[in-house]
Amino acid sequence: YDLIIGPEMPHSTYTEYQRITSSKLRDVYNNGVNDDIGPQTFYGSGLRHFYWGNMPTDAVISIGQNAFSVCANMTSFEFPENVESITIGSSILTGCSGLTSLTIPSSVKTITSGSQFGGCTSLTEVYIDSAYIAQAMFNGAYTVERVTIGPHVTEIQAQAFPGVPALTSITIPSNVT
Repeated sequence: YDLIIGPEMPHSTYTEYQRITSSKLRDVYNNGVNDDIGPQTFYGSGLRHFYWGNMPTDAVISIGQNAFSVCANMTSFEFPENVESITIGSSILTGCSGLTSLTIPSSVKTITSGSQFGGCTSLTEVYIDSAYIAQAMFNGAYTVERVTIGPHVTEIQAQAFPGVPALTSITIPSNVT
């Protein structure tokens, strides 16, 4: 790992990480301690992968606006599993041109309206099982072909899929009202 965030590092607010935008940064291991990734923390960095580590099951995670945006080397992104809840700001993954697929788990409870993956020019598949699909969430996700909606999604907000010309398949289960 190029950076290990551990208990000995300050991690209570995002201000300590505002300048982690090195183009040489590749792999970051969170060590299960940081539950607040602030706005633009890794914006434009060379980040390939962010490993969450063993997050506690009662973790309430916040990922700020543009936190991982324009990380062109990122080929995959996994949200932490088995945590209480995750809140994501808008545009957290915009411009991640190496990202090909994405899973948004049921632990994602709050999503700020706005494009989450616009400019992800290789992203073709999204599985989403969050509480809802936010307004304009897929705006500018020009290459997304398939969206599969999981059993925890109960709402699709207005204009969730504007500007997605490649979209050929959406699977909407009966639990969506």
